[in-house]
Amino acid sequence: MAKTITPRRGIRNNNPLNIRVSKDVWVGEVPPERKKDHVFEEFISPLYGLRAASKLLIKYLTVYHLTTINKIIHRWAPPEENDTKAYVAAVCKGSGFGPNDELTPDDIPKVIPPMVRVENAGQQPYADTLIAEAYRMARGAKS
Repeated sequence: MAKTITPRRGIRNNNPLNIRVSKDVWVGEVPPERKKDHVFEEFISPLYGLRAASKLLIKYLTVYHLTTINKIIHRWAPPEENDTKAYVAAVCKGSGFGPNDELTPDDIPKVIPPMVRVENAGQQPYADTLIAEAYRMARGAKS
């Protein structure tokens, strides 16, 4: 008998990087009256959750000047709440970048899959083409 894998919270919420609820209004987010999770955002499909993640990572690089995996993950998953060192190592291993390599926004599609894997306890069900489409949408969007 095959073991059934229960999707992790980020996957259930179509929010693979577990973006917390905030005052930001995201394209494709579940309307407030339909939300079940009041801690993390919920999106109508994984495409919109990956788009939001791409937008945030673009902002990290271009606005906050967090241009390395080490800097990005220390803000995304601060040490007081997470095993940041292990998170950095996993993203580096999965993306092929070193912890202090300078990244550009075009590197984001390579960084997202290992971040999804960390955020969802080893689960990363999204095709590279879906991640690339979400990133393309994020590059041209205002919200």
